[in-house]
Amino acid sequence: MASAGVYRGNAEHGFSPASKHADPLDMRIRTRLAIALAVLPAACGGDRGAAAAVALVVEFEGALRTGDSQRCRQLVTAESKPAIAELPWQTLRGRRPLAVGAAEPEGCGYRVHVEDPNQGGAAGAFLVVREYGVLVVDLVATAGLTAEFTERPLDEPEFVPQELTPADIDRAERMRLAQPAR
Repeated sequence: MASAGVYRGNAEHGFSPASKHADPLDMRIRTRLAIALAVLPAACGGDRGAAAAVALVVEFEGALRTGDSQRCRQLVTAESKPAIAELPWQTLRGRRPLAVGAAEPEGCGYRVHVEDPNQGGAAGAFLVVREYGVLVVDLVATAGLTAEFTERPLDEPEFVPQELTPADIDRAERMRLAQPAR
């Protein structure tokens, strides 16, 4: 006869003692942690994502040099699309290709390093992010990498005296009459 009491479960047979229900994966804390650490790099793309980010920058840079504004718009974030129309297309067409280097993870995107032979080998970078599941170049964030923030003093307000119009006088009189008696 079985004794009455609280069922403690048996970890050897796939039951979780704490929750009193079957744990078919027999997932202990260490197992859960190992799975989470294994899945985390894949969530941001892993090594394949870095190679894809480099390939994207190469394609984007090629579209810039050939003047393919339509293709450029497809390769950038929605927020960056208006900047494509403002690019100096005539200047970009005759340039030598950028030397695209490695990509390093940054957040859930990538910083792709480049060197510009047209500027004496000046180093730069493009930020590549996922937008709607697709890798795209973020020109706005890329511009933020080199932006310098400056503060300028606020302009002092300037008061210019002028004659009141009859409408101004009428409005002031209505406001005075609307006030409660003191």
